[in-house]
Amino acid sequence: MSERDPLHDYLLLDACCTINLFATLYAGEILAAYAQPIAIAQFVVERELLSLAAPLSSDTSSLSELLAKAGVTMVTLQEAEEEQFLVLASQLDDGEAITAAIAVTRGWTIATDDRRVPTVLAKAGAATRIITTPELVKHWAEHAHVDRLTLRSVLVDIEAKARFRPWRTHPLYAWWQASI
Repeated sequence: MSERDPLHDYLLLDACCTINLFATLYAGEILAAYAQPIAIAQFVVERELLSLAAPLSSDTSSLSELLAKAGVTMVTLQEAEEEQFLVLASQLDDGEAITAAIAVTRGWTIATDDRRVPTVLAKAGAATRIITTPELVKHWAEHAHVDRLTLRSVLVDIEAKARFRPWRTHPLYAWWQASI
């Protein structure tokens, strides 16, 4: 990962990446390896993640405590971002549209596994950087020198608990498959 301005460039999680990462016992470590401030839209937490029936990990803490423990800051859609949200909401779910509007307006990176987001943002002419769960996990595994069994356990948890597996055309699909 390249160096970024920590005062201005956040990694903004959407619901799918949050679910994937917190399906493991290593979410905090995976996010810490990114070495940038991490944020999530309050709407995503309150309207999408809290509707989940079970905690995202084996930790008995509430979701808000899990996010705080991992150093994730909650942010809200500002007035200046509402117009961008309205444009994106016609093509994306509300959570993805809010996340994208915040990221586009503030110049932040989005962590999403929703394949529609890059397409919609490209059509809108937004130059927002997008990263996925496999990229975050691979970066952590390399940065922290994670052993093969731990990495396998993390990927199996993501697949089993979060029901996510990268699509066949994802650039890290072969890495994911080889690591499992």
